[in-house]
Amino acid sequence: MPHRTVANDLGDVALAVHWADQRLEEVAVSKDLRADIQVCLEEALANLILHGQCNDSDKAILVSLDVRDDSAAIVICDRCEPFDAARVPLLPDLTRQDKGPGGHGLLLMQGLSTHLSYRTENGVNKLEMIFKLAGLQPQPGTLPTAKT
Repeated sequence: MPHRTVANDLGDVALAVHWADQRLEEVAVSKDLRADIQVCLEEALANLILHGQCNDSDKAILVSLDVRDDSAAIVICDRCEPFDAARVPLLPDLTRQDKGPGGHGLLLMQGLSTHLSYRTENGVNKLEMIFKLAGLQPQPGTLPTAKT
Protein backbone atom coordinates (compact mmCIF):
# COMPACT_ATOMS: atom_id res chain seq x y z
CA MET A 1 0.00 0.00 0.00
CA PRO A 2 1.58 3.34 -1.01
CA HIS A 3 2.18 5.68 1.93
CA ARG A 4 3.63 9.10 2.68
CA THR A 5 4.72 10.78 5.88
CA VAL A 6 3.22 14.19 6.58
CA ALA A 7 5.08 16.84 8.56
CA ASN A 8 3.34 18.57 11.46
CA ASP A 9 3.04 21.63 9.23
CA LEU A 10 0.01 22.94 7.32
CA GLY A 11 2.32 23.59 4.37
CA ASP A 12 2.72 19.83 3.93
CA VAL A 13 -1.04 19.21 3.62
CA ALA A 14 -1.23 20.36 0.00
CA LEU A 15 1.75 18.17 -0.89
CA ALA A 16 0.12 15.12 0.70
CA VAL A 17 -3.17 15.81 -1.08
CA HIS A 18 -1.33 16.19 -4.38
CA TRP A 19 0.53 12.91 -3.77
CA ALA A 20 -2.75 11.05 -3.16
CA ASP A 21 -4.41 12.68 -6.16
CA GLN A 22 -1.58 11.57 -8.45
CA ARG A 23 -1.91 7.96 -7.24
CA LEU A 24 -5.70 8.10 -7.79
CA GLU A 25 -5.33 9.61 -11.26
CA GLU A 26 -2.87 6.85 -12.22
CA VAL A 27 -5.58 4.24 -11.62
CA ALA A 28 -8.26 6.28 -13.43
CA VAL A 29 -10.37 7.34 -10.45
CA SER A 30 -12.91 9.90 -11.66
CA LYS A 31 -12.17 13.60 -11.25
CA ASP A 32 -15.31 14.12 -9.13
CA LEU A 33 -14.40 11.34 -6.71
CA ARG A 34 -10.81 12.55 -6.54
CA ALA A 35 -12.15 15.98 -5.55
CA ASP A 36 -14.19 14.40 -2.71
CA ILE A 37 -11.13 12.49 -1.52
CA GLN A 38 -9.00 15.64 -1.70
CA VAL A 39 -11.48 17.54 0.50
CA CYS A 40 -11.62 14.74 3.08
CA LEU A 41 -7.87 14.24 3.19
CA GLU A 42 -7.20 17.96 3.48
CA GLU A 43 -9.76 18.34 6.29
CA ALA A 44 -8.46 15.34 8.22
CA LEU A 45 -4.81 16.40 7.97
CA ALA A 46 -5.51 20.06 8.78
CA ASN A 47 -7.57 19.06 11.82
CA LEU A 48 -4.83 16.72 13.00
CA ILE A 49 -2.09 19.32 12.56
CA LEU A 50 -4.09 22.15 14.12
CA HIS A 51 -5.88 20.30 16.91
CA GLY A 52 -4.07 17.00 17.53
CA GLN A 53 -2.66 16.88 21.05
CA CYS A 54 0.65 15.06 21.39
CA ASN A 55 3.03 14.52 24.30
CA ASP A 56 6.02 15.32 22.12
CA SER A 57 6.51 17.30 18.94
CA ASP A 58 6.37 14.24 16.65
CA LYS A 59 2.79 13.42 15.73
CA ALA A 60 4.14 10.71 13.39
CA ILE A 61 1.52 11.34 10.70
CA LEU A 62 1.40 8.77 7.92
CA VAL A 63 -1.07 8.65 5.02
CA SER A 64 -1.70 5.39 3.17
CA LEU A 65 -3.73 4.88 0.03
CA ASP A 66 -5.22 1.59 -1.16
CA VAL A 67 -7.29 1.34 -4.35
CA ARG A 68 -9.32 -1.82 -4.78
CA ASP A 69 -11.71 -2.94 -7.52
CA ASP A 70 -14.69 -1.11 -6.05
CA SER A 71 -13.25 1.36 -3.53
CA ALA A 72 -10.41 3.61 -2.53
CA ALA A 73 -9.25 3.74 1.09
CA ILE A 74 -7.28 6.50 2.76
CA VAL A 75 -5.79 5.64 6.15
CA ILE A 76 -4.26 8.35 8.31
CA CYS A 77 -2.14 7.18 11.25
CA ASP A 78 -0.83 9.37 14.05
CA ARG A 79 0.41 9.25 17.65
CA CYS A 80 -1.75 12.05 19.07
CA GLU A 81 -4.34 11.77 21.81
CA PRO A 82 -7.22 9.65 20.41
CA PHE A 83 -10.06 11.57 18.75
CA ASP A 84 -12.73 9.52 16.99
CA ALA A 85 -13.91 11.69 14.08
CA ALA A 86 -16.27 8.90 13.03
CA ARG A 87 -18.33 9.32 16.21
CA VAL A 88 -18.76 13.09 16.15
CA PRO A 89 -22.49 13.75 15.61
CA LEU A 90 -23.51 15.45 12.39
CA LEU A 91 -24.62 19.05 12.69
CA PRO A 92 -28.42 19.18 12.48
CA ASP A 93 -28.83 22.17 10.18
CA LEU A 94 -25.85 23.25 8.11
CA THR A 95 -27.95 25.65 6.02
CA ARG A 96 -28.62 28.06 8.89
CA GLN A 97 -27.22 31.48 8.06
CA ASP A 98 -26.04 32.21 11.61
CA LYS A 99 -23.34 29.53 11.59
CA GLY A 100 -19.89 30.99 11.19
CA PRO A 101 -17.15 29.73 8.91
CA GLY A 102 -15.24 26.62 9.85
CA GLY A 103 -16.28 23.67 11.91
CA HIS A 104 -17.73 21.69 9.01
CA GLY A 105 -14.74 19.52 8.11
CA LEU A 106 -15.91 16.49 10.08
CA LEU A 107 -19.35 16.80 8.49
CA LEU A 108 -17.74 16.81 5.04
CA MET A 109 -15.60 13.78 5.89
CA GLN A 110 -18.63 11.86 7.13
CA GLY A 111 -20.80 12.88 4.20
CA LEU A 112 -18.36 12.48 1.31
CA SER A 113 -16.87 9.15 2.35
CA THR A 114 -18.78 5.91 1.98
CA HIS A 115 -17.46 4.67 5.31
CA LEU A 116 -15.48 6.38 8.08
CA SER A 117 -13.90 4.40 10.91
CA TYR A 118 -11.42 5.06 13.71
CA ARG A 119 -9.41 2.84 16.01
CA THR A 120 -6.35 2.98 18.23
CA GLU A 121 -3.86 0.10 18.26
CA ASN A 122 -0.64 0.09 20.30
CA GLY A 123 -0.68 3.88 20.68
CA VAL A 124 -1.30 4.52 16.99
CA ASN A 125 -4.57 6.12 15.89
CA LYS A 126 -5.98 5.05 12.53
CA LEU A 127 -8.64 7.03 10.70
CA GLU A 128 -9.89 5.16 7.64
CA MET A 129 -12.02 6.78 4.96
CA ILE A 130 -13.42 4.51 2.26
CA PHE A 131 -14.83 5.87 -0.99
CA LYS A 132 -16.94 3.75 -3.32
CA LEU A 133 -15.61 3.94 -6.88
CA ALA A 134 -18.92 3.20 -8.58
CA GLY A 135 -22.46 4.37 -7.93
CA LEU A 136 -23.99 7.65 -6.93
CA GLN A 137 -21.89 10.55 -5.78
CA PRO A 138 -23.19 13.72 -4.09
CA GLN A 139 -24.35 16.24 -6.67
CA PRO A 140 -22.19 19.37 -7.06
CA GLY A 141 -23.46 22.23 -4.94
CA THR A 142 -25.38 20.02 -2.52
CA LEU A 143 -24.48 19.17 1.03
CA PRO A 144 -23.52 15.61 1.87
CA THR A 145 -25.94 13.54 3.91
CA ALA A 146 -25.17 11.07 6.64
CA LYS A 147 -24.61 7.46 5.64
CA THR A 148 -26.72 4.93 7.53
